[in-house]
Amino acid sequence: MNAEYKLNETEEAIISYIKDNQEAVSHMSISKLAAKTYVAPNAITRLCKKLNYDGFVALKLALRDAHVNDQRGSD
Repeated sequence: MNAEYKLNETEEAIISYIKDNQEAVSHMSISKLAAKTYVAPNAITRLCKKLNYDGFVALKLALRDAHVNDQRGSD
Protein backbone atom coordinates (compact mmCIF):
# COMPACT_ATOMS: atom_id res chain seq x y z
CA MET A 1 0.00 0.00 0.00
CA ASN A 2 2.02 2.89 -1.29
CA ALA A 3 1.55 6.60 -0.67
CA GLU A 4 1.79 7.33 -4.41
CA TYR A 5 -1.99 7.01 -4.75
CA LYS A 6 -4.27 10.00 -4.16
CA LEU A 7 -6.53 8.84 -1.36
CA ASN A 8 -9.45 10.54 0.31
CA GLU A 9 -10.02 10.55 4.09
CA THR A 10 -12.26 7.49 3.98
CA GLU A 11 -9.70 5.50 2.01
CA GLU A 12 -6.95 6.61 4.40
CA ALA A 13 -9.06 5.39 7.34
CA ILE A 14 -9.65 2.01 5.67
CA ILE A 15 -5.93 1.60 4.96
CA SER A 16 -5.08 2.58 8.52
CA TYR A 17 -7.44 -0.08 9.85
CA ILE A 18 -6.01 -2.68 7.46
CA LYS A 19 -2.43 -1.85 8.47
CA ASP A 20 -3.29 -2.11 12.15
CA ASN A 21 -5.19 -5.40 11.70
CA GLN A 22 -3.51 -7.15 8.77
CA GLU A 23 -3.87 -10.71 10.01
CA ALA A 24 -7.51 -10.29 11.03
CA VAL A 25 -8.43 -8.52 7.77
CA SER A 26 -6.84 -11.35 5.77
CA HIS A 27 -9.58 -13.62 7.15
CA MET A 28 -12.49 -11.13 7.13
CA SER A 29 -15.35 -10.79 4.71
CA ILE A 30 -15.72 -7.52 2.87
CA SER A 31 -18.96 -6.92 4.81
CA LYS A 32 -17.16 -7.32 8.13
CA LEU A 33 -14.36 -4.93 7.09
CA ALA A 34 -16.97 -2.45 5.87
CA ALA A 35 -18.74 -2.62 9.23
CA LYS A 36 -15.47 -2.22 11.16
CA THR A 37 -14.49 0.84 9.09
CA TYR A 38 -18.01 2.34 8.87
CA VAL A 39 -18.15 2.32 5.06
CA ALA A 40 -20.12 0.52 2.37
CA PRO A 41 -18.54 -2.60 0.86
CA ASN A 42 -18.28 -0.87 -2.52
CA ALA A 43 -15.94 1.73 -0.96
CA ILE A 44 -13.55 -1.10 -0.10
CA THR A 45 -13.86 -2.56 -3.59
CA ARG A 46 -13.07 0.84 -5.14
CA LEU A 47 -10.07 1.23 -2.85
CA CYS A 48 -8.76 -2.21 -3.79
CA LYS A 49 -9.03 -1.36 -7.48
CA LYS A 50 -7.35 2.01 -6.89
CA LEU A 51 -4.47 0.10 -5.30
CA ASN A 52 -4.28 -2.15 -8.39
CA TYR A 53 -5.82 -5.25 -6.84
CA ASP A 54 -8.51 -7.13 -8.78
CA GLY A 55 -10.75 -6.87 -5.74
CA PHE A 56 -10.95 -7.53 -2.03
CA VAL A 57 -10.04 -11.21 -2.34
CA ALA A 58 -6.81 -10.26 -4.11
CA LEU A 59 -6.00 -7.80 -1.31
CA LYS A 60 -6.65 -10.47 1.33
CA LEU A 61 -4.35 -12.91 -0.49
CA ALA A 62 -1.61 -10.26 -0.60
CA LEU A 63 -2.03 -9.67 3.14
CA ARG A 64 -1.79 -13.41 3.82
CA ASP A 65 1.33 -13.71 1.66
CA ALA A 66 2.92 -10.76 3.45
CA HIS A 67 2.09 -12.30 6.82
CA VAL A 68 3.62 -15.65 5.83
CA ASN A 69 6.74 -13.92 4.54
CA ASP A 70 7.02 -11.90 7.77
CA GLN A 71 6.82 -15.11 9.79
CA ARG A 72 9.48 -16.79 7.65
CA GLY A 73 11.77 -13.78 8.03
CA SER A 74 11.53 -13.90 11.82
CA ASP A 75 12.47 -17.57 12.08
